[in-house]
Amino acid sequence: MGKNKGTTKTRTLTRRATFVRGKHLAIDGTGGPARTLNVVKRAALNKDAPPIRAAQVGGKPTVFFKPHSDQNAASQYAVASTRLARFLGMDNLIAHNAFAKVKSVLGAVSGAVPGSQLYSVEKKKEVHRPQEYSKPETPNWVRDKQLDERDGKFFGVSKKIYQWVDFKDPRVQKGMSDLQLFDAISGQSDRHGGNIFVDPATGEVSGIDDDKSFGKGINAADQATPQTGFSFYRALPALVDEETAKAILKLDPTNLPEQLLPAETDSKQLTEKEIEEAVRRFVGVQLYLRDLQKKGALVGQNGTSWNQATYDRAMADPTTNYLGYQAEILQNALQQSATDPMIVVVGAPQPPAPPPVPIGVDFAQILQGQPVPQVHVPPITINQPPATGLLPPGQGGPITPPTQDAVQAARARWVAVRPRQLVQVVPQGQATVHADTDESGTTASDEDGTPSSD
Repeated sequence: MGKNKGTTKTRTLTRRATFVRGKHLAIDGTGGPARTLNVVKRAALNKDAPPIRAAQVGGKPTVFFKPHSDQNAASQYAVASTRLARFLGMDNLIAHNAFAKVKSVLGAVSGAVPGSQLYSVEKKKEVHRPQEYSKPETPNWVRDKQLDERDGKFFGVSKKIYQWVDFKDPRVQKGMSDLQLFDAISGQSDRHGGNIFVDPATGEVSGIDDDKSFGKGINAADQATPQTGFSFYRALPALVDEETAKAILKLDPTNLPEQLLPAETDSKQLTEKEIEEAVRRFVGVQLYLRDLQKKGALVGQNGTSWNQATYDRAMADPTTNYLGYQAEILQNALQQSATDPMIVVVGAPQPPAPPPVPIGVDFAQILQGQPVPQVHVPPITINQPPATGLLPPGQGGPITPPTQDAVQAARARWVAVRPRQLVQVVPQGQATVHADTDESGTTASDEDGTPSSD
């Protein structure tokens, strides 16, 4: 009987791929962060583990184990993303993913990456199951509401945490553009803030959770269009680094399929159709880059660089690029955090202190929002009273002028009582003082010694 039409047999490479087993891991009993709808377990690699690029957490190379799920965590797409990154020369741009098996459960491990998530949540708000949900329906309710279950109790979001990042940093701008370009080739549709890490010290950008790609991602036909709804795909980036473009353009698309073919230890495989679609996405990106290169529109051509101008351009249309999209989210979070205790921005720089108000100004002008004149204060000589009694006219000697702190304190007292014109301080013998009552209730006098009637 002949071969059925419409079916293909995926060729398998004889090379062995990285495969992690339970004996290579020390599973963290407290579990890992809830980075996806699936349960993610944090684990430390032991000395016998196969080589996996993983950042140090608590002094040990750390990975996250995620059980395979055809619907929400397709391990073959995460591993294929790592193989694609290696082909593109972007090994450090995303987490290193490898197939794994822990206690008979198939899945994938993902190496920890440096930096912090742009967005994460804290779940400490206890939530009770609605009466309309029966006990058998509890898992669906927990999944739909993205709750955490601990000791038989359920917890929802108590804080939304945003990591402050200087998106104007040229290193961050390039990294965000590179990641968006990579996702256009892999078809990644789930690159939200929780799946982007940035190291503020180095500007390094990394992506995690790459299983919503390839067969679960964007098709080549939709590559040039930002997606809406549950997709975070932002289309092809308008700003691309010249060196990144050159590295991608020199690659031969016909070599990509071999990099994506399954190895003999793979627990899940890409289909021929998924590999063909990946090649189409790759060719589409190359055509796009050649067009930018021909127009001289790559960042690095014609004397351009990643700077304020590229940042402003990204912010002009934030829906089409990772940089502007995430920078706008951070801006909104900063504003909301001022009034909403549920919104927290970590690492935001403190605003600069307002400049000190010059001495010898009219406080009425300040309170009315008028420009404050800069006033020169000459050296002061005042009469020092004797230990007892009053100082006779014309006697006394010079003393050190009051300190700036003393002047500032005096100014504050004047404002607290009533906005009046501050004493004009001039050299001794020329002073004209306008009296007012200070906090102590005493009254100043005019030149003739009579109480002021101001």
